[in-house]
Amino acid sequence: NNLRIVEQSCAFLKDAGREVVFDAEHFFDGYEADPDYALRVLQAALDGGADVIVLCDTNGGMLPWRIDEAVRAVVNAFDAAVGIHAHNDSGCAAANSMTALQAGCTHVQGTFNGLGERCGNADLATIIGNLEVKQGARVLLVDADFAQANLDVLLGLHPRWDLQHVFSGEKTLEEIVVPGPAG
Repeated sequence: NNLRIVEQSCAFLKDAGREVVFDAEHFFDGYEADPDYALRVLQAALDGGADVIVLCDTNGGMLPWRIDEAVRAVVNAFDAAVGIHAHNDSGCAAANSMTALQAGCTHVQGTFNGLGERCGNADLATIIGNLEVKQGARVLLVDADFAQANLDVLLGLHPRWDLQHVFSGEKTLEEIVVPGPAG
């Protein structure tokens, strides 16, 4: 049966020394149809050793107040890390993710700028900005050396551009990337 397969799959990965993040695909639709069974699926994943249970709005059709209700039920039912994975078919993925965080989720899945299949996924740029700026949460813990190395690769920057000045506030990224007059 499905519950046995969920538990055994999580246990197999856990026994292999892996971190197990269980994505409960179509969770919110399943929760609305049969809340008891949806919670039993999550329990099976936890019984198998899942480190995080992720509630997925796979078809992207949920609205924030419906996300809130289901997430609160899950958080109250389990002593476990709970995450959210929202698609954007109804235009609510970022709002649904923020709502899920407010309701007790501690793990968010998404993509930068919301790029993804169909109408996209939750936009991590929006979510991170809201968390950092509007809620004062520190979610970007990056030191300058780490940022320099990753931005060099990401942006294809020339090694001579020193992003240490950007992170210290001495210069803007534009002052470093846009070349000055030839001299």
